[in-house]
Amino acid sequence: MIKGFQDLVVWQKAHKLALEICKLTNLFPRHEHLTSRLRRAASLILSNLAERYRGPSTKELQSLTVANGLAEELLYFLTFASDLRYFPPQDQDRLKRESASIVQMIAALARSVTERVNSCVSGPILVNAGYRTLTSGEGRMT
Repeated sequence: MIKGFQDLVVWQKAHKLALEICKLTNLFPRHEHLTSRLRRAASLILSNLAERYRGPSTKELQSLTVANGLAEELLYFLTFASDLRYFPPQDQDRLKRESASIVQMIAALARSVTERVNSCVSGPILVNAGYRTLTSGEGRMT
């Protein structure tokens, strides 16, 4: 049973990746601003996954949407850093694979939450791949 965000496998994987990114970016040139962008994206994925546990509602979907966008951003920054040869060759593909896996896991979690929210409120929550908020009269999920 999941008691908190630390129990989510996706959070655990993202946490491990964030720690590794912090360690590896210490090797970047001092003048490189990509260091802060990589660290920021990695840490904000974690905080948005944690924020998801404030309580089940469409806010949960918003947090997952932000986390997914940040994971995509992280994947790009990892690709860019790899192209600049900032990561050791043995780490480049592995880091990108881990990041892509996290993107997929967040998307799957968002689909699951969407199904739960849709079963508890009237009308669809997903509209053209964007999320709508609850209107007055619609409540939180129980």
